Amino acid sequence: MFRLDHLDHLVLRVTDLPKMLHFYCDVLGCAVERRKDAIGLIQLRAGNALIDLVPVDGPLGRARGPAPGVGGRNLDHFCLRVAGFDADEIQRHLTSHGCQAGSVETRDGAEGAGPSIYLTDPEGNVVELKGPPVLVWTTSRFDIDLARPQVMGIVNVTPDSFSDGGQFDSTATALRHCEQLLGDGADILDIGGESTRPGSPAVSLEDELARVLPVLREAVKLGVPVSVDTYKPEVMQAALDLGADIVNDIWALRRGNALAVVAAHARCGVCLMHMHRDPQTMQVAPMDGDVVAPVLDFLRERDRPCRTWVWLPRGSAWTLASALARRWRRTSACWPGSVRWWRWITRFWRAGHASPRWALRPDANGRRTG
Repeated sequence: MFRLDHLDHLVLRVTDLPKMLHFYCDVLGCAVERRKDAIGLIQLRAGNALIDLVPVDGPLGRARGPAPGVGGRNLDHFCLRVAGFDADEIQRHLTSHGCQAGSVETRDGAEGAGPSIYLTDPEGNVVELKGPPVLVWTTSRFDIDLARPQVMGIVNVTPDSFSDGGQFDSTATALRHCEQLLGDGADILDIGGESTRPGSPAVSLEDELARVLPVLREAVKLGVPVSVDTYKPEVMQAALDLGADIVNDIWALRRGNALAVVAAHARCGVCLMHMHRDPQTMQVAPMDGDVVAPVLDFLRERDRPCRTWVWLPRGSAWTLASALARRWRRTSACWPGSVRWWRWITRFWRAGHASPRWALRPDANGRRTG
């Protein structure tokens, strides 16, 4: 039997948008989560739920009927999350109680898009029953299903990485390693040309390109998502031009015009990492105590510029670093390093969108333009 879990979101039809924004944001402390000006929708974050403001004079508001106070209603509908969502069971249950319900639709919610069933209560209020969010990470060429953990195989095309330095530093050996990882069950390949272990020297742009691009050129033909591990915007651009699916950046898009490079790409996936200082100085004064809080604070801060050009499910920005920090309790690097398996436990960080998710087109500086 299904049960109601919590309020996901409610939709208010408004006649005076500035006053409503002042009330909910300035007075009550909500934050604007997402704007969809093209259809007339502003979504506010209220704890774990969303409040949708729909101006009655906008496209969506006009489609909903009369304005409040003129024969219309202020509450458009409210959405309840359902634990144990089984569409057939819910439909049977509602029918047995004489309730008319619509068909299952995929609709947006506070925690992401998911299956929804709409019905009307005895007073005429529309109720949306919503199942769990559909977790799909859209990347350049692949929609990655995150309903199960995805395994990433790490390919270090470097002479000086943690445990495998020099083993795969040629194109031929790196590609053989890619094939071995896939044979062992990897879902994603991550290719990097610069070691970022503590004390490692920086690698020139020319050397990194020479190491990574020949491997990427062949790896994108292997039929799986391919990630490039780099913080250099020039390498990101070259990799994306070759068909790479994901940018994995230890600097969290803080170097040069990295954010603009990724924002300009239609679909590429993005993984933002936390790193204490830089590889040359991270062990001079290592982090001590509870590292989880500062890691989360950092990724929340990096969340903000990305949200100006793409909508993200709540919590997606920091799940990976949080889980890794809890396990290894250090963040001189947020991963154990070397050629190693690790579950792609981050829920996802995406640049672009997959239906029925949404994105806003950025300008060259990563600002939302539509």
